[in-house]
Amino acid sequence: MTPTIELLKAHRSIRKFENRPIATDLLHELIHAGQAAASSSFLQATTIIRISDPAKRASLAALANHATRSVVGRYTPEQIYSSKRDAIQKEIFEETKLIL
Repeated sequence: MTPTIELLKAHRSIRKFENRPIATDLLHELIHAGQAAASSSFLQATTIIRISDPAKRASLAALANHATRSVVGRYTPEQIYSSKRDAIQKEIFEETKLIL
């Protein structure tokens, strides 16, 4: 097996994070690596905003959660996991902008 295939197979997702700061240089490297990753049709449809103030981060998380619940409640699970998913994500984004 090639080193590239081994690296791809070793991928893991982390859902629990430590509450400690990340050096700005490392953050920029991580963002650059993410932007260089392959995406469908080279969409690069991600915006990254660094919010370091814990109170602002908590407020934004609550707003996003509210918008997500508001929009997702309008659809069945089949619709959410279908080709309609991208449209639903856009609707959540628009709902969050209205709240802000």
